[in-house]
Order: sequence, then structure tokens, then C-alpha cells
Amino acid sequence: MKLFAMNRFLVCTTLTLGLAAASGPLTGLDNDAALALLQGHVSVHHMSFESNSSNTSVVTATPNNMHVVAKASAHDVSSLVETSLAVLWCLMMGLSPFLLAYLKGETLSQRGRASSSLVMCWVIFGVITCKCVLFKSSHFEGNRNLTLGESVYFMSQIITTTGYGDVIPANHAGQALVAILVMWAVLIVADAVSQVASIMGDRLDRAVECTSKDPVSMQKTHLLAAVYGHFVVCAIWVAVLSLVYGWTVEASLFSSVVTSTTVGFGLYTPEQTGAQIFVAFWMLIGAASMVNVVSAFGGLMKALTDKCETDQ
Repeated sequence: MKLFAMNRFLVCTTLTLGLAAASGPLTGLDNDAALALLQGHVSVHHMSFESNSSNTSVVTATPNNMHVVAKASAHDVSSLVETSLAVLWCLMMGLSPFLLAYLKGETLSQRGRASSSLVMCWVIFGVITCKCVLFKSSHFEGNRNLTLGESVYFMSQIITTTGYGDVIPANHAGQALVAILVMWAVLIVADAVSQVASIMGDRLDRAVECTSKDPVSMQKTHLLAAVYGHFVVCAIWVAVLSLVYGWTVEASLFSSVVTSTTVGFGLYTPEQTGAQIFVAFWMLIGAASMVNVVSAFGGLMKALTDKCETDQ
């Protein structure tokens, strides 16, 4: 049963994030309502009272005003959800070594504590960089700093090596800081991949020892489970982006493949902040799911090679 723990975790996490991301567009503030709110459009009626012989201005709540206020309140809720998810992404990145230690069934070692510090410092440095550096993007006009939601979207592209290229630093100083962020991320990824490979290998070895099945059969089962889990993760991506954010099924499917394999391309990229945060989480989960599939396939090839050598 332990062989399916990673798949259950990835699928459940992706489904939860998909439901959270769906709340963004449903509570968003449209441009007309935001403009009216910023300009302070309220209806003022002048009423004349003969007893006082003066004009009194009375602000009344019209249906249009009520609509703007309701939209503004919904926008506040949406912004709070997006900010909370962005903070959750930062915490999840910092606590990832604890998760790896849990999957190993061990307490956090000195190496794990060092990895956790390395990742958390990377997250902090990344957020500060995104807040201080000017960026340019096809999603907004001019050059500006990134919001917290846009920051985790940008950092997720770096840590997964996806690199859509839709958000880039606008000047040489920013490019230098982002280069440091990228090199730092490569070290984190190398450490994480080695630990995941070690976890999967140890669990498969223990599973083979505890059962009467041969290694090839176990690896086949592991590969089927990994492929099924990855299929479900990709299906959630397609469902959220097509049903909630209006992408076509073809675009969503193509994007799920190039994102989970970290190829990138950047042909289809999310424009709404809510979609960007969802994609930021999904990049991590999709890439981890794909690593699980590749690891299982490599394990199967190794088991077949060992069997052939034994038969000879």
C-alpha cells in the first residue's frame, strides 16, 4: 500500500487546489465595477426642505451602488484567498524537506534541516527579488514589481525549470538577481530529486522483500499506479483551466503535458492571478508526478535487465 502513498498525496492535493482556484473567477471584480468604485460613483440627490429653506444632499443606495459594493466585497474575498494560497505555497516549499523525511519514515536529519533552511532562504530571497525588481510581461502593461501571487507563479517556473518566459526581468540588474535565483534553484532540485529517487528505491525493495512477487511484477504495478496518478493530476489541470478559466480542452491538455515534463514552451499561459497561483501549485505537483512515472519506468527497465542477467 505504501507504493500508492505518493499518488494519493499528489491527486488529493491537486484536487483541493483546483476547488480553491475555482473560487477566484466566481468572486472576481470586473473592470467596470472596479473603475466605478475607484472613481467613487455614488448617486447624490438634492432634496429641498421648505422648513429649513436649504438644500440638503442625501446619499442614497441605488441598485448600481449596491452592485459595486457587493463586487468590491467579493473582490476582497478573492484577494484574501489568492494571498492565502500564495503564502501556503511558500510554506509548502519551505517544509518540503519535512515531507520527504515523513515519506522516508524517518525524523528530520541534519541534512534535512540544512535542506529546509536552504529552501526557505531561497523562497525569502525570491519573494524579495520579485518585490524589488522590475518585470515585464504579456499579462500587464509597462514594467512593475510582481504581486505575491505573481511571485509564486514566477518562482514555480524557476524551481521546476519549466520557464514559460511570459514573465521576465526588465533590466540587467534584475536579470543578475534572477540568475542567482535560478542557480540556487538548480541545487535545490538536484538534492530533492536524489532524495525522491532514494525513497522510491527503498520502498520498492522493502515491498519486494515482504511479498512473494518478483521485482518485475512489482515494478509493473508501480508503473501502472504512477501512470494512473499522473493521468488524474493532468485531468484536474484540464478540468480547472477549461471549465473555470475558459481555456479550450486542447490547449489545457497540451499545456498539462509540456508543463509536467518541464518543457515549457509558453504557448499557453494563465493571465488571471487565481489561475497563476493554481498553476504555481500544479507545476510542483505535476513535475513530481512525472518524476514518479519516470522513476517507475526506470525501475521496470532495471528489473527486466537484472532478470535477463539472472536467467543467463
